Amino acid sequence: MRLLASLLTAATFATTAPSFAQETLSYDPEQPVPSGYHVEERPRLGLIISGAVLTGIGAGFVAYGFGQRSEERDKTAALRANDPTYQGSAGHAGSSMSFVFGGVFAAVGLPLLIVGLSSKKKVLVSDTQVKVAPVVGKGFAGIGLSGTF
Repeated sequence: MRLLASLLTAATFATTAPSFAQETLSYDPEQPVPSGYHVEERPRLGLIISGAVLTGIGAGFVAYGFGQRSEERDKTAALRANDPTYQGSAGHAGSSMSFVFGGVFAAVGLPLLIVGLSSKKKVLVSDTQVKVAPVVGKGFAGIGLSGTF
């Protein structure tokens, strides 16, 4: 029973244990790099995430529009089968608006995604690293602290 409790405790710490990220500062190429820091290039996660979300929303609107258009065609075909004099209706407003919204979201999201994937930002990263990790062994469980200075 103790082993099970130790493993559950370690699993909880493994999933919720804080990982202290390296301290970062904004990089100014005109200023000298402070001691204890080095320059790294990192992806522009804000642009990548927002671009992917907006592009996905746009694709969802377009897919919904295609579904609506198909459903409207099926209804029109059924009405024509029952009434040969049926001329049809201009009932494509829902699908057309879905295409418009999808296009707008994709038009905003794709450039954000492309710029985010193709460019990197430079940041100053601290040389000091501190990590917290669960420690599990025979008969004990706890938290370990390690660091690089």
